Amino acid sequence: MTDEQHPATVDDRADAPIEVALAVQQLYGRHFRAIDRGDGTAWARTFTDDGEFHSPSYERPACGRDELTAFGDAFGTGAAARREVPRHVLTNLHVGEGDRPGHVVATGYLSIVVTDAAGVRTLRMTVITDDIVRGDDGIYRIARRRVAPDTVARQPTG
Repeated sequence: MTDEQHPATVDDRADAPIEVALAVQQLYGRHFRAIDRGDGTAWARTFTDDGEFHSPSYERPACGRDELTAFGDAFGTGAAARREVPRHVLTNLHVGEGDRPGHVVATGYLSIVVTDAAGVRTLRMTVITDDIVRGDDGIYRIARRRVAPDTVARQPTG
């Protein structure tokens, strides 16, 4: 998938085997719980050593383990300073076959919700597209994440 394609086009991929989809679901559980508790080291470990995180919400991508760790730590520090409890909520996950063995492409809707003294509010609604690879240790990790705002206008059909 190129960056110019809408992330939803990955839904056209054949479904990954159920055991792979389950492993990816477990990856996301570790991944989002780590960022929500501000553990940059644990969050960065859910990426490959040369993993990339691209989001229009931030000035530049975070690439490589050191930058990813710093990003995750800064996210947690910022939330704590604002007295917020963040939650990344992933829905409508699709895990599709990749273009080589041990590679899958996952896409889903990601809502970032925070709770603070004022209550609960949604910060962002996004679409994520992840290239995920299986390491030699059998663990799936994110090689590249692309985040897009969930604001793409849908064209009427028919």
